Amino acid sequence: QAFLIALLDEENQELEDVYLVDRDGRWPGVRYSIKRGICGYVVRTGRNLYIEDLNEQIMRELDTWYFGRTERTVRSVLAVPLRAGERVTGVIAVQAYDPHAYTETDIEVFEQLAANAAIALENARLFAETRRLAITDSLLGVYNRRHFFELAHAEIERARRYHHPLSVIMIDVDEFKRINDTLGHLAGDQVLRAMAARCKAELRTVDVLGRYGGEELVVLLPETDMTGAVEAAERLRAAIASEPIVVDGSAISVTASFGVASWSADQDTRLEDVLDRADRALYEAKRSGRNRVCAL
Repeated sequence: QAFLIALLDEENQELEDVYLVDRDGRWPGVRYSIKRGICGYVVRTGRNLYIEDLNEQIMRELDTWYFGRTERTVRSVLAVPLRAGERVTGVIAVQAYDPHAYTETDIEVFEQLAANAAIALENARLFAETRRLAITDSLLGVYNRRHFFELAHAEIERARRYHHPLSVIMIDVDEFKRINDTLGHLAGDQVLRAMAARCKAELRTVDVLGRYGGEELVVLLPETDMTGAVEAAERLRAAIASEPIVVDGSAISVTASFGVASWSADQDTRLEDVLDRADRALYEAKRSGRNRVCAL
């Protein structure tokens, strides 16, 4: 009367119920330690678990719980590990209100279902990981230039069609060459990673952060006019300059300059037009003394 797929988060040693459904429909998933519950037991042991007649003592021993409707008590539970090679990646489980609900044939069929599901889920994970690597800058963990432009062109078309505001921020680390020359390129890479992380922490989920080239980052701000974009740029500037970046035990004070431009249907026909104005604003910020925001 119920079906569950739980996937393992190896880094945090947690399970997440990604699909949980009974006769009343789908239920919201939860996360929990692999030290708890029936699914946690299956992940830890790597073995099937068939409980023919569930009772309170077994529930206490496994530190498990009911979900869904509770006017009828679950009596039978069958849980099988999902595997990618020798590695357990999750659990697939069913439960019934009657004791001794599953036969040996049922178990064999469910094991085959688990094997097929594990292959499909692992292929989906590998596809998602391959796509993530294809669109992400490997050093900074932000979108690479190609994917940034793909997303930005789509946002420009949306802004044009619906007459919505849109802005761009160009970011460049101040005196980055000096950092590379005095501390080395590995230190420079660490500075760029830290700067990108601080920017990501300050941006909205709808904002698009990408690596434009070298030490330059670019941010696309949907539904944001010039005033909002300048305020966002000031927050980013303050976040980067707020405290030194620690590199190999040394604290490095880092600042960045910002150029801001907003999409205008009257004067912009291409994404490149907005980026060009943001780039010119960035040049003005550099020329005016660095560690500041300029807008055009």
